[in-house]
Order: sequence, then structure tokens, then C-alpha cells
Amino acid sequence: MKQRVLWMLYDGFNSIIIIIGAVYFTKWLIADAGVPDSAVAIAVSSASIVFILLAPRFGAALTSEAKAYRALFWTTAAVGILGTALGLPGLLAEPTQAALGAALLGFFCMNLVYQLSLVAYNCYLPVLVGRDDIERFSGFGEATGQIGSVIGLMIALVLLSLNPWGWLSGSTVRMFLLIGPFVLILLILAVMGMRSKHSNLGTGAVLENNVVKSGVWKLLRENRSFALLILVVFLYNNAFATLQVFSSSYLAITWGWTEKQIGLGLLMTLLGAGLGAFVASLCKKRLPLGLQLLAGTMVFAASVTGLAVAPVDWLRFLSLIGGGFGFGFLAAVARAAVVLLDAEAPVGSKFGVYAAVSRTSAIFGPLLWAGVLALLSGTEPGLARQVAMGVLAGVAWVAAGVVAFSPLGAVSRTANT
Repeated sequence: MKQRVLWMLYDGFNSIIIIIGAVYFTKWLIADAGVPDSAVAIAVSSASIVFILLAPRFGAALTSEAKAYRALFWTTAAVGILGTALGLPGLLAEPTQAALGAALLGFFCMNLVYQLSLVAYNCYLPVLVGRDDIERFSGFGEATGQIGSVIGLMIALVLLSLNPWGWLSGSTVRMFLLIGPFVLILLILAVMGMRSKHSNLGTGAVLENNVVKSGVWKLLRENRSFALLILVVFLYNNAFATLQVFSSSYLAITWGWTEKQIGLGLLMTLLGAGLGAFVASLCKKRLPLGLQLLAGTMVFAASVTGLAVAPVDWLRFLSLIGGGFGFGFLAAVARAAVVLLDAEAPVGSKFGVYAAVSRTSAIFGPLLWAGVLALLSGTEPGLARQVAMGVLAGVAWVAAGVVAFSPLGAVSRTANT
């Protein structure tokens, strides 16, 4: 049980440094250091592209518990060290171009290694948890990750408010030198305590040497239920990944929300995601896996639709909470489904493809958003963004339709089809 609890806590610890980096380091780069938005976007997108190319092979290489553990340990250590190093440019009175270039490179590396660490982390789930408990612990882990994001934002706000020793007056990015080592210690202790004394994988979903050697397409062709799941993940994640990037500007430009309202909306979304993941952990014996996927996609699609058309603020807040709830629920259920569906296929390969497709949608979705705005460039900015949000809602409804009208919707919790 100790290993399982640490597995759940790990996601929360990891989320602390990642959310602070995403919110505050990028703000420092652009607003304080004067780095162009395009340079930051290139760094983030490049990390995603490299990850998409690496993830299937990285996952396929995790053919045993020992390999999964080593991959998790070293990628975790790298995330903590690189996260701490993000604070180093803040020690300079005037960061040089070389220092800013190194900061961007460090941010690129942290994003890349963090995404790889999640492949190893997800592969460790069937090492520690039997088949009957996969959904429950996947939900608990996702909920812990969302709570970790909330805690991370609160830690950053407290540090900025207290400004200990006046140290952050020189540069807010110095907070990483305080937070990074603390998170690194928590992560390493969690990973070291997580290691299983046995190589028992319990679920029948194996980390074996029968890795699919002919690539991603063969894996998808030979495992129909998993392939349908990957399509659904790609579709709904298009909408969510785009909301992560553009929700703040959408709320400000379309609805005229203040920074306080936007911050509250972000907090409500994260709490909704945590609640959704927790509810998913309670559904394992109450709903078949297919119905869980259908319920999650429908709630998420309805919430995105609400963001596009809601006429009053309280409905918009409710849509943000519902969107977070739907995504948190789906993230927990989808991770469990990767293990449970087509259980004879190697877990490492499946999680590698799952992660790569998730990142691909994080690139495609924002491009879709930008394309809609480009087509409506002569339209009032708020209205153009409402149309773009409506397009995202349409993509989310397609995901719900795929679940409803394909064999995926009829899959039972323990199905191996």
C-alpha cells in the first residue's frame, strides 16, 4: 500500500514545479526579460515535437519493472534539477542574451524530460496495482496531480506576497531556487519508496519483451479498442490543450473579465478537474468503462459549448468548472483504459503512443484555433473567439460521438477486446 500512496503523491509533487514554471517562468521571460513570445512558443512547441518522436520508442523500451523504475528515477531527478535551475537567471542584475538563451534551453529540456517522466510514471501503475484497482488508483493519482497544481499556485502566491528576506524583489524567478530543491527531495523520496519488491505486474497488461517492433501503426491496427481510445483522446485533448493556452485571453477579450476573475476561473477549473478525477476513482464498479468514457466526453463537450454561448458570468464559471471536471474525469478513465483495453499488448508501447498523441493534439488544437481567427480576421475579436470556441466544442462532441457509436462505448470494465 505504501508504494501505491507514493505513486499517487508523486503526481501532486510533480505538478507543483510544472504549474509554477508554466505560469511564472514564461511570464518572467516575456514580460520582464523581454524574450519574444515567438521564442517561448518555439521552445515549448519544439519540446513537444521532439517528445512526439521519442515517446513511442521510449515507452516501448520499458520492458520490465526495473527499466521503468530507472527511467522514472532519472527523468524525475532531471525535472527537479532543471526546475531549480530556472531560477539561476534571476541572480543576474541584467541577464545577457547568452543567459536568456540558456534559460530557454533549460525550459525546453525541462518540458521534454517532464513529459518523458510521465510515460515511465504511467507504466508503473500496473506494476503496483492489480487489474481490479486500476481505475480507482488512476483516478486518485489524477486528482492528486490537480490538487498539486492548486498547491503550486498557492505556494507561488505566498512567496510573492511574503517576499522572504526581500530576495524576490530582484527577480521573481528566484522563487525556483527556493521551490525547486524542496520539490526535488519530495519527488526522489517518492520514487525511491515507490519501487516494488516484486516484478509482479498483476494486471496481465505486461511490460514484456514482446514489444511491437514494427511500430505504432501495427500496434493500432492489431488493437482496435486501444486505437479507438487514442482517437477519442486526440479529439477531446485538442479542445483542452487549446483552452490551456488561450482561455485567459478568451475570457478577457470576449467577456471582459478582470485578472481577478480569470484567476478565480483558473482555480475553479483545477479544483473541478481534481473533483472529476476523484469521482472517476469511485466509478470502477458502478459504470462500464465505455459508459465512463461517454459520460466524460459529453460533460466536457457540453462545458466547452457553454464557454462559447453562455450569456452570463455565473454560467461561464459553471462551464469552466464543468470543463475541468470533464477533463479530470476523462484523464483518469483514459489512463486506466490504456492498461485495461487490449491487455495483451505491451503497456510501455501503449503509454508511449498515448502520450505522443496527447502532445500532438496540443499542437494541432492551437493551430486550429489560430486558423479560425485568421479566417475571421475582419470580424469583431470577441465574436471571432466565440466561433473558435464553438469549433472546439464541435471537436469535443465528435469525440463523444466516436465513443457513443463505436464498439468502444459498449466495452465493459474488464473487457479485453
